[in-house]
Amino acid sequence: MNGHDDPIDLGAAAKRKIAAIANSMIEGRLELLEGCREIVAFRSPSPDEVFDDEDMLTFIGVESELDGVPTGEVRTLCAPEELAEKDQKKDECLRQSHEFIIESCQAVVRRFGGRD
Repeated sequence: MNGHDDPIDLGAAAKRKIAAIANSMIEGRLELLEGCREIVAFRSPSPDEVFDDEDMLTFIGVESELDGVPTGEVRTLCAPEELAEKDQKKDECLRQSHEFIIESCQAVVRRFGGRD
């Protein structure tokens, strides 16, 4: 892993946007799962590119673990029982990983550009 000393290869605008998303997550203005999904969207779709930044891997791991959990308007399309089950899974995962997510957010804000 490249850790914190060798930032991932993203453009300056993308880094600022990722930092803004992470800052919103820290401040509670953006739900953690939604923020992880937004950050992961900056990942290169190329299967040949290794994406081994430890902070970014935190977001990828959470998003992957909860990929079947709906957010936003999609939630209105789900059956209540299904939604309750998925919400329980989400709540448990986020409770267990909250500290790691926030630490990764803080690191990304420090590395990629500060606050809004």
